[in-house]
Amino acid sequence: MHFALEHDQVIFNTTQDRLQPRMGEPVKLRYLEKLLLQALLSNVNDKREIIQYVWPKTIVSDGSYHKLVFDLRKQLSLSGLDSALIKTIPRRGLVYAGQWRILEITAQDVNLSSGHPAVENASSGQKPDQAVSGQADKEEASIKWILAYSFSSAERWKGRIDAIAQQMFAKIIRAAPGVSFMYFLGGIAGVLSSMLLLDA
Repeated sequence: MHFALEHDQVIFNTTQDRLQPRMGEPVKLRYLEKLLLQALLSNVNDKREIIQYVWPKTIVSDGSYHKLVFDLRKQLSLSGLDSALIKTIPRRGLVYAGQWRILEITAQDVNLSSGHPAVENASSGQKPDQAVSGQADKEEASIKWILAYSFSSAERWKGRIDAIAQQMFAKIIRAAPGVSFMYFLGGIAGVLSSMLLLDA
């Protein structure tokens, strides 16, 4: 999985552990820097959860945590991004305050001369049914993300997120074919809140 940061100014390549600016040399990330940025882009923002994500099964000092945050901010600056995009939430944790999106990249999408992924567009030669299928996959992934985010503090839901997301997506498609998916996100959030309150 790769992430496009700040309107595709920089691509965060998670397989090669680097930040690739649109113009310029790639910035190599250390493994822990990569994990920290991945955590923030996965909406892991609480300090304890960040430490568990980056250093599982390890006791970590505040000094090591703050040093890693400092180092990652420096790497963002080297790639041409503002280091202030990683904001500290006092007594809570961190947040990536910029714009980002997930990229699904294949080897064919990479421009070998620059190493920068090609930008997807409507004139990519996809057949209409492939485009609809791709959109459906993205919408199902969005539901999974909403569920994962909503249930992140409820351990008992971990194994059920995929199944619930698929059921909800199928019901939405059957109930309202042709209606915009985004219309239902508010309803989904309400259903999730109700489920959590009833289960608490």
